[in-house]
Amino acid sequence: MTPVIQTLSQFLGVMFAERIAKQRAKAQPIESETYAKAAVEKAIADEAARLVVADEAFIRRAAEAHIADVVRKYDNREAIAVAAHEDLLKLPPPEGTPPPDEDWLNAFGARAELASSERLRTLWAKVLAGEMREPGSFSLGTLRCISELDPKVAAAFEALAPYAMRRVIPWIGSVTATPFRDVLAMDHAGLLTASDLECHVTLDADGDGHFAGRGSTLVIEGAPGARVAFPIKAVSQFGDELLSVIGVPTSLDTLRGVAARLSKARLTRVSAVGQGLDADGSTVIQLWAKEDDGPPPEGS
Repeated sequence: MTPVIQTLSQFLGVMFAERIAKQRAKAQPIESETYAKAAVEKAIADEAARLVVADEAFIRRAAEAHIADVVRKYDNREAIAVAAHEDLLKLPPPEGTPPPDEDWLNAFGARAELASSERLRTLWAKVLAGEMREPGSFSLGTLRCISELDPKVAAAFEALAPYAMRRVIPWIGSVTATPFRDVLAMDHAGLLTASDLECHVTLDADGDGHFAGRGSTLVIEGAPGARVAFPIKAVSQFGDELLSVIGVPTSLDTLRGVAARLSKARLTRVSAVGQGLDADGSTVIQLWAKEDDGPPPEGS
């Protein structure tokens, strides 16, 4: 049994196999309904015998409610496991990766099994796959926050993903048009801070400075010790972990916008470095250089 199958089986409580995905795709409602009715009848008989209760109607109602709840939660778990398995087939965990912590997996299951919408199931599947690739990627606090996150707030935060860098969102250009009520809601949800802050980068002894984006890096060159800054909203650990699940890289427009806002007095060059930065697949794009006529227009 592979580590992936072992973890998914532990999450489900039964042996996971690829045939589960095929069975789910076929869906046999008549057989499922027949099986469910038989399970309810057995539960009624067992519980009535145990409690010696004469009110069979009460036991029937309780058993049907319990069975419905168990089936719904297991259906959610199975859908999440199948989606996580598909994700892991595309990008498997590195060889020798340990399984997720058992307490983490238990906490994950207790929250994920309540997700009946397709959007939430997909989100939980990405979290599970991410944790299996790199245990410790998602804190227990993040699991709690995801389970309590309002869908509208989640959508507003997801809209900011192309503007986000590591633990910050540069508050420049079009992103500043985000309604303040949405910013407050994201602050209240623990995704980011509504306060206006600044991010400072100091160039090292070689005159180099770096600021990590998501899938790219802003490289700043100039005089050793030169200090530059740009306005930001700080992203929380929960927000940063959620952004890793969303998986949208920092846009080139965001990096251009940051470059435009930097004080150029002691700089010589600002570049973006990463994989596939534009449609041509460029890995290095010069955003500004001292010999140019001037910096790129802000927000371009």
